Amino acid sequence: SESHAVNLHIQQIVDFCPTEQQKKQNLFKILDEVCAYAPDRKTIIFVRTKDKVNRLSKDLEQSGYKALLLHGSKSQQMRNEVLKGELSYKKQLHFIA
Repeated sequence: SESHAVNLHIQQIVDFCPTEQQKKQNLFKILDEVCAYAPDRKTIIFVRTKDKVNRLSKDLEQSGYKALLLHGSKSQQMRNEVLKGELSYKKQLHFIA
């Protein structure tokens, strides 16, 4: 049996949705709820493809959320810079990977 350390400051939400539209609606509902009770919380949103990362980033930005992109087409140096920039950003931030 393996033991795993648990970080009590991390909340994981897995939401299975039958349609892309419902998925987006549920995501924005969850983000609104999280922002209401923890305005300085950071989030990581995992999606399947680079195109979905780009589309979701645009949707988040249009809805007033700050989003940073992390995907395989970015060099490791660029991903490190995104993460390094995050450390100085004190407000709500959403990573899309």
